[in-house]
Amino acid sequence: MQNTDAMIVGGFFLGIFSIPFLAMLVRLLRVEVEDGEAALLVRFGRLSKTLKEPGWHWILDRSMPWTEVRKVCTKRQFRTIDNIQINDARGTTVVVDIWFELRIKDPEKANFCVENWDSSLKNLISHSVMSILGNRDFQEILCDRTELGAELQSELAEDTSRWGIQIERVFIKDVSLLP
Repeated sequence: MQNTDAMIVGGFFLGIFSIPFLAMLVRLLRVEVEDGEAALLVRFGRLSKTLKEPGWHWILDRSMPWTEVRKVCTKRQFRTIDNIQINDARGTTVVVDIWFELRIKDPEKANFCVENWDSSLKNLISHSVMSILGNRDFQEILCDRTELGAELQSELAEDTSRWGIQIERVFIKDVSLLP
């Protein structure tokens, strides 16, 4: 009778202590992919697998140092670039704020075709804004903001498609003169 009680108590404590161990094991071996997200599994610095389906995915070597999981948001994202200073056609310094929507269409390209897509995208947009708006007068920039936004979007489409990024909309949010 005493031996049975000891086995029951021992089994109880073993069960209690094994629950945190199992929870830690689950946390170490699973990759959770949310809706509108992709997870890139990188082994030894090379892309091994892309997980796009939402849910739990079991990766047995996830906790090893050669395995890395990079999560990429594939939902629509909004960004602004403030205070881009441009000299218009007459030489007047104009300050422009740009608002744009983007979506990552190809997570592999966004991570491996460009070093830092966010910084590169801001530089590309700033350069495009300067080249397109620099040929216009201040009055034209104020009046044709929607047309200029569409022109910016079409100019950016080719470069960003190579990075796996789609620019969906570009708006010239604010236009002012340098004080």
